[in-house]
Amino acid sequence: MKGELAICWVGVGTFGLPMASRLAETGNSVRTPIVDGHGVAGVEGMRAAFGTVARANGCGDADVLCLCLPSDDDIASVLATLEHSLPPLVIDFSTADPALSRARARRLQERAIAYVDAPVSGSTIQARAGQLTIFCGIRQGECAPFDTVIAQLSANRFDAGERGGGLDLKLLNQMMHIGIMAQIAEVHQRALATGIEPEKAFAAILASSGSSRMLERFSHKIAEQNMDVHFALDMAIKDIGLVSRSMGDDRAFPLWQAVETAFRRARDRHIGFVDFTAICHDAAPRKTAGTMGGDETSP
Repeated sequence: MKGELAICWVGVGTFGLPMASRLAETGNSVRTPIVDGHGVAGVEGMRAAFGTVARANGCGDADVLCLCLPSDDDIASVLATLEHSLPPLVIDFSTADPALSRARARRLQERAIAYVDAPVSGSTIQARAGQLTIFCGIRQGECAPFDTVIAQLSANRFDAGERGGGLDLKLLNQMMHIGIMAQIAEVHQRALATGIEPEKAFAAILASSGSSRMLERFSHKIAEQNMDVHFALDMAIKDIGLVSRSMGDDRAFPLWQAVETAFRRARDRHIGFVDFTAICHDAAPRKTAGTMGGDETSP
């Protein structure tokens, strides 16, 4: 689907850059102002590839402002900087706090500005190809420019209907995504404890009822102790915090509490920019007595 929207994009980082590039390639006029220092390197890349204009004097003459930022603090800072020069539609692709997103939507609605949460799931390759999954805090047909942008970026769209609902859906996905990795970590550590090579254990599980998409994607990476960053451990911790805050004082999720504890322990043991699969290498347990082969290992 071709588009002819004037789009102002703030946050051309790891995901923002291929997403903004995709919108430029589909016929939109995309400009990438540097606001509060966000996306400096990406701005230069967009300018070199597409001749986009980088301006710092607001986005009020655009059709849409798109945000793709690391945190709620960053979102608040950018919106405050652009407070008096916002277009009629703000699409926020950031993974953020649903309650804070709803509050932003209410505040901007008083000025006739639609603020819609639309967090994404997928890879940077899928982002560049317009094949992301996008969780939308709106109903299809409610806002035509929003529908145009999402159609150009996504292979799958799921509407929650209400503001903040897209983030609620995304955090449910993160519960599953991160929770399964915590389970894979325990299987990996148990395989080591029994003397079975993790690669052999994973191959057996993949051919059996315990198989999953997560194991298909990450089993070789984990077995090879490949720490190239797919999804940073720090970002996983951030999303874990968002999920837990959204639960409030609800203690009906003991498995999630265990997942949070395991990932926070992994972060304490791993310094620097590492992948979230580092949880699988959080502790290498000793081989138990009477198991077959292999050298004894220790944490």
